[in-house]
Amino acid sequence: MIILSRERMFSAIKRSWFGYVLAVALCAGTLLARFAMGFEAGDPPMLVLFVMSAILTAYLGGLGPGLLCTVLAGALTNFFLLPPLGSLAIVSPKDLLNWAGCRSAGQFSHRGPASLQAAG
Repeated sequence: MIILSRERMFSAIKRSWFGYVLAVALCAGTLLARFAMGFEAGDPPMLVLFVMSAILTAYLGGLGPGLLCTVLAGALTNFFLLPPLGSLAIVSPKDLLNWAGCRSAGQFSHRGPASLQAAG
């Protein structure tokens, strides 16, 4: 039976919470940055910014936070950046393909950073 010291146990808890907080903060920050760039209805959503935040979250926080960031980024971009705004529906096939491609890239990119973090 393995007994963890209090310091190691609290360190593990802090580290796990850090990743999930980072996922939410990076997604929200990326969305705010996109709006700060002058987003108006009909502008390209620049979804690649959200893929980069998901990769950074996966590298710093691990697989779970990286996947949370990917799912959260998908919902935020769908609701705030893709027409019709304020809805989770995607009406344009081009937007659907772009959105699905970025979500897939975000999901598949977690394997590398998460394994690098586990090895280091």
